[in-house]
Amino acid sequence: GSVGETFYAITNDGSPLNKIVAIELDNPGRDNWRTIVPEKKHVIRGANLVGGKLTISYLEDVKSAIHLFAIDGTKVGSVDLPGMGTANGFDGNGKDTETFYSFASYNMPNTIFRYDFEAMESSVFIKPETSFDPKDIEVSQVFYRSKDGTQIPMYIMHKKDVDISEPTATILYGYGGFNISILPSFNAVTATWL
Repeated sequence: GSVGETFYAITNDGSPLNKIVAIELDNPGRDNWRTIVPEKKHVIRGANLVGGKLTISYLEDVKSAIHLFAIDGTKVGSVDLPGMGTANGFDGNGKDTETFYSFASYNMPNTIFRYDFEAMESSVFIKPETSFDPKDIEVSQVFYRSKDGTQIPMYIMHKKDVDISEPTATILYGYGGFNISILPSFNAVTATWL
């Protein structure tokens, strides 16, 4: 987005996990870029300039985290998501007082939320009807250390009344490679199996 003659952009130039820079349109050379939000521990998946704030989506341990920054790069808050999952959207323009985003998790079908920048709160805008209560399905995240010492995030999903310390029928799925993450999403087949 832009404010006046200043353009805000995501770049991986010198920052493999991405950063936000300000580019003055009358002097756009790379040497004149100003870092507004530097690269952090987690990768930036996307950003929008909406509601007078930079709404930045990070991928933190294979789940979305949404942080809000003033246009000078000062962190001003975070969007409380309804669980461990994937959030997308946050479109709009710089003067909007609200934005909309979708959120899905292993136990929650894709739901549209409205975010109010003044109250700094989310509310459900459109929710699909389901034949089960998502609260009956427990989702947790654990970490597994691989042979080379890398901490691998893993999700465990089960009905709340299942004791996972006991042997039980299990579906195991894993993927990793090519800098591609499989983000939390809802799958009706899995929910039916549970």
